[in-house]
Amino acid sequence: IAPTIPIVLLGDSAGGNLCLALLQKLRAASQPLPQSAVLISPWVDLSVSTASWARFEGLDILPHYTAMRMSIAYLPPRVDSEGWEVSQRGEEVSVHHPLVSPINADLDGFPPLLIIYGDSEAMRDDIERFTKKAKRSVKTAVIVGPGMPHDYPLIGPWLSEEVERAWREITAFICRTSRL
Repeated sequence: IAPTIPIVLLGDSAGGNLCLALLQKLRAASQPLPQSAVLISPWVDLSVSTASWARFEGLDILPHYTAMRMSIAYLPPRVDSEGWEVSQRGEEVSVHHPLVSPINADLDGFPPLLIIYGDSEAMRDDIERFTKKAKRSVKTAVIVGPGMPHDYPLIGPWLSEEVERAWREITAFICRTSRL
C-alpha cells in the first residue's frame, strides 16, 4: 500500500473477516495500513457458538446451519499421510486462530474502524463483543440498525430509511478518514 494513496477497506460478512485478516498480516509485515476499514456485519468468530445464533434463527437471512457449513469449508481439511481427507475441519488451523476468528486478534495499531450491523442478526453477539474489544484500542465508530438483519445495508430498498442512513454514515466516515 503506497502511503501517498488513500485506501479504505470495505468488507461485508466473510469479507469483513478478510479485511481484518489483511490488517493483521500487513501490521505483522510492518507494511503501511489503509487509512480505515468499513466492516458491514463482519464475521468475527467462526465458531458460530454465541446465543444470538439461536435467538435469531428463522428471523435473520443467515441460518445457523449455513454458517456452520461455511465455517467448516473455510478451514483446510485434515489429510492423512496418503492424501486422504480424514476430517472436515482442519486440526492444524484452529477456528479460534486470530486470522480465522478476528475476535481473538490483537487490534493494537489498527486504523479507524466503522462497524455496521443489525440488532436482529445472528452474528450480533459476536459483533458486539468484537466492537467492545476494538473500542479499547482502536478509534471505532458503530452503527446498529434497529430490527435489521445480517448485511442490511446491502439487501434492498424495502429497508430504505436504515439503508440510506447507513450509506450516509459510510460515506462520511470514508471522507473523514481517507484524507492524507
